[in-house]
Amino acid sequence: MRRHNLLPCALLAALAFAWACSEELPPPEPDRSTIDERAFTATLSDLVVARIQLLPDTAAYTRRAAEILREHGVAEEDLRAFVEVHGQNDDLMTRSYARVSARLDTLFPVVPPGAVEPGEERAVEEAAPVEEPAPADTVPAVP
Repeated sequence: MRRHNLLPCALLAALAFAWACSEELPPPEPDRSTIDERAFTATLSDLVVARIQLLPDTAAYTRRAAEILREHGVAEEDLRAFVEVHGQNDDLMTRSYARVSARLDTLFPVVPPGAVEPGEERAVEEAAPVEEPAPADTVPAVP
């Protein structure tokens, strides 16, 4: 009588299941045309910069946002459609948001607490008195 060993079959099934679950699926194909990625990124970037610059004046931002959309030849619905169609495409959306983030980093650099901001370096150096180092063979006088 032949004895069936289920352990190898169970391990093979578990391995196949893990392999199937770990496979990244490609993003779905767009079901309609949208603005291109560069137009989306440039428009979104300008809108975010305007929002930061005009906070908390929402009326001024609303006017500026309309100007930005006109300048780029994009409608608000175009931006929404782009996100609806491409929102599941992780590579494309990550790339777009990284470009917006990079622009924000150049326009609004984050300065850690206690650090000297780039424009203040010279002012700090000019304001601080320069002390001459004492020669190595002398002992400073104690008052």
